[in-house]
Amino acid sequence: MDQLGGGLNSMDDRVQEFARNTYKRGASYLPESIGGPVDMFGDYLHTDRRDYEDTWQGKTALYGSRAAQAGGVTAAGLGLIDLTHAMASSFGGPADDAGPGTLPM
Repeated sequence: MDQLGGGLNSMDDRVQEFARNTYKRGASYLPESIGGPVDMFGDYLHTDRRDYEDTWQGKTALYGSRAAQAGGVTAAGLGLIDLTHAMASSFGGPADDAGPGTLPM
């Protein structure tokens, strides 16, 4: 069980580091007035797990930041589902149906 926890912690560390680096890279292309807050947001939301205190408050903050990330990914996924449904409703209909001599799929 310790190996599983260590593996998940290692994966989380890599994901958070990748996210922080992505925010830094993106912020470098923006003017300082916009890039600075973007970089700070990335550092704040994707803080390294070793920067949290080993207390219940620190663990709550750690789990809260990871839950916020999961919520963001879920919201983005729901947005894509809605977009897909909106796009799919513009296709189809009698003009797209198979003709009388067409094999069914």
